[in-house]
Amino acid sequence: MRHDFAAASRVRFVVTHWSWLILAPVSIAALLWAGPTGAATFLLGVPALALLASLDVPPDAGALASARRGMFFGSSRALRDAGRASTTAILLRGSLTAGDPVVHQAYSLGETDLALVLGLAAAAEKAAEDHPVARAIRRYAEEHGRSSATVRKQRLREGLGVTAVTTRGAPVVVGRRQLLLDEGISVAAADSDALHIENEGLTPIFIAIDGRLEALVAVLDAMHVGARDAVQRIEDLPCEVVILSGDDRRTVERMAGHLGSPRVKAPLLPQERVAEVRALRETGGVTATIGRGGEDDPVLAAADVPISLRLLGSALEDRGVVVASHDVRDAAGALWIARAARRATSRSIVACALATAFVVLGVAFAWMTPVIAALCAAMTEAWTLRAGSRLLRRVDLRV
Repeated sequence: MRHDFAAASRVRFVVTHWSWLILAPVSIAALLWAGPTGAATFLLGVPALALLASLDVPPDAGALASARRGMFFGSSRALRDAGRASTTAILLRGSLTAGDPVVHQAYSLGETDLALVLGLAAAAEKAAEDHPVARAIRRYAEEHGRSSATVRKQRLREGLGVTAVTTRGAPVVVGRRQLLLDEGISVAAADSDALHIENEGLTPIFIAIDGRLEALVAVLDAMHVGARDAVQRIEDLPCEVVILSGDDRRTVERMAGHLGSPRVKAPLLPQERVAEVRALRETGGVTATIGRGGEDDPVLAAADVPISLRLLGSALEDRGVVVASHDVRDAAGALWIARAARRATSRSIVACALATAFVVLGVAFAWMTPVIAALCAAMTEAWTLRAGSRLLRRVDLRV
């Protein structure tokens, strides 16, 4: 883990280079108040080395524990910010879901043969390239013998769907309800079926040919096996969880119900997700965002702590967290380790402050000897040096 000038680094610099500005006047005061013995007692009892250890040992142990599990903090600042996160935004598709949706069922709503409709939809979806929903529709058309038709002028409407034109000049529209409404196509005939699909936690995809609604496709993106555990771990930190998705709100709320009902922000276009993360930063304190590296980079970049799944070498890794696996539980584990390292650092600093206050009182009231002061400093240093091993044991038990 590369170190930068985070808060702990600045404190370390001050303690190393400028602590004499505090120790010298206090030592002189102890000399005048209690004589040479008092000054020696103070200097022997101040746990300066323990303070330095408290700033170094827990973060280093946290970085080691996370690296063993395929979680890599790009910098000490990333570790610090992850430990302070009060809100975590999770991009639904590919993080809480498997990210490999399938067509659960296709409904014919018009007079055009369903095979032809699906063939035209599969051809139009080539504009979306590797989008998971586009792959699912193309795969379903191939598996059910729907030969791809020929279309032209395919166009991707990011976050909404695709449009194209058949060889006869008839427009083809495949996507969310909003896309069809934008194109002036009524979806009233599919309202009841779409409502049923959304209530089942599926995503409805509408297909219209030549201005008429012809088919409705129900797309299933199965929940990740560890999604509920991940959400629960993050909420237990405590840290508020917000799910961001481009899917219809009923679909996302149905999924959120299985996850313990975290907050939902949907439906959101890609640029709206970026704006939502920025809004969370302004109102919710330090914000972490979990998503797929590469594809979700614009949204991740808007967060204080971007957490990338499944991608090493991300452009965001210097200031965030990279998880080598696609398991969202590892992302939750990284946040837990960062929070535990921050708490271990705070406990060690408090211990150093209490030990220093104890020595100062002993010198002021002339009941502490140099031997007792040295023992106090040694005990404090021994306790802080073991903060790393205690943290590693906690990680082994909890993550």
